Amino acid sequence: MNGWGFLCALPRECATLTGVTRPVGASWVFAADMRVAVTGMGAAAAAAGAQRLVDEGARGLVSWGTCGGLDPQRQPGDVIIATSVTDATGRHYPVDEPSSRRVQERAAVCVARGALVTAGAVVAGVDAKRMLRARSGACAVDMESAAIAAVAARSGRPFMAIRAVVDAAQAALPRAVTAAVQADGDLAWAVFFRQLGWSWRAWREVAVLMRSAHKAERALRVLARDLALL
Repeated sequence: MNGWGFLCALPRECATLTGVTRPVGASWVFAADMRVAVTGMGAAAAAAGAQRLVDEGARGLVSWGTCGGLDPQRQPGDVIIATSVTDATGRHYPVDEPSSRRVQERAAVCVARGALVTAGAVVAGVDAKRMLRARSGACAVDMESAAIAAVAARSGRPFMAIRAVVDAAQAALPRAVTAAVQADGDLAWAVFFRQLGWSWRAWREVAVLMRSAHKAERALRVLARDLALL
């Protein structure tokens, strides 16, 4: 995948791809002319990072990282290779099918194809996920891919989205995490512990999410090796 630009919202997602953690704002040539940028969460940050990689000469753009499940059949650790991406307004963006199929063929992890939707905020609750799936038909949700796809479309570059499921459709994100998460994926710890309090159930929900995140990150690391990115 020489010459492609990979965009990760979070330093942890970058580590699954490159084996090293870089801070938000980092952008560099990793290997074989593969460009990597760590953008931070959200559409505006992702679009800015994507434009930077295009300006630096990336011949295609890949949205790489994690997502939330909307399809009840998709479980933590499943990798979604998008068939299309839709933004919050309903606008659809295509993916580069030949490249997406090559990734799927080389993957040793559980890979599914399906539509991806980009939301303007974290979709945390089970009911919210159900409504978003009914409205969009997507199998998973993130906060960056449509913005990256828009930059690719404007610049005439091919685009792919490769995302691993963290939270399944049937699982709500813990309030302690959604209240405390920051743009770089780190937690505001004072807020986090205040939300957790002494609730055993809240602590257990966080532990489950951590295990799910580990499954997703492990799947991305395996896929990166399959693609000779590590």
